[in-house]
Amino acid sequence: MPKLSELQDALTALDGNAWARAKLRRELRAARSAVLADAEGFEVVVHAIEAAGKTLNPRGSNLNQYIPWLRHLVETAHGWADGDKRSRRLEARLFLLRQTRNDHAHQGVHARNAADEAVEVALLLEDALSFSWMDVRLADVMVRRPVVADGDDTLGEIRRTMLSHSFSFVPVRLEGSWRLVSERWIADQVVGKPRSGRDAEFARPISDFEGQLDEAQVFGEDVPTTELPTPLPDLLLVAETRTAKALLGVVSPSDLL
Repeated sequence: MPKLSELQDALTALDGNAWARAKLRRELRAARSAVLADAEGFEVVVHAIEAAGKTLNPRGSNLNQYIPWLRHLVETAHGWADGDKRSRRLEARLFLLRQTRNDHAHQGVHARNAADEAVEVALLLEDALSFSWMDVRLADVMVRRPVVADGDDTLGEIRRTMLSHSFSFVPVRLEGSWRLVSERWIADQVVGKPRSGRDAEFARPISDFEGQLDEAQVFGEDVPTTELPTPLPDLLLVAETRTAKALLGVVSPSDLL
């Protein structure tokens, strides 16, 4: 069992390393997205949790050896007192993930049941690593390699893209500016029309609708989340510069929660 001074020294070092915290947050966020898409792949989240543990305890080699360090990180960041039932629940979750991972490697059991627990642990760690979000930039929370539409894509093609990915918005660059195609806007174009009218609308290129689409707000990747405007846009586009032709990522309000 590590000494309290060792745990505190590890947190002090991590507190002073904004780059390491940002990297761990990105890995945890990406892992959560992966496990939500495929609960059987919950080990992706466990790897991200272990990476956080390894940063705190470089001498450790497995999840069991990281548990005291991870628990101390979360307890300190969230202000939990000794004996808090939430801390005991966190430790139980970490032990469950360790056991389930061992079983899954040999038998493939319990993975789905453990997925929810892995996501909960990842969320606690993300919050703890944020340290009040004072140093969090858009680059730390954005979804990278975003799906975008081309001006000659038809409304029907964009609709299929949105449905297949469960997107509410898809960016498209038209006449030198980024605009947003929303699911609500598409619905407005076709609801109440006969089948022939719907098909005709879906066959039109999105460039035909340029004047009807809302212009998107584009931000630099180094913009701190504390400097974002309120109310927040439905979708924030992230690029190297305001006039960049290629997007680095997108940020939805849920990414900032």
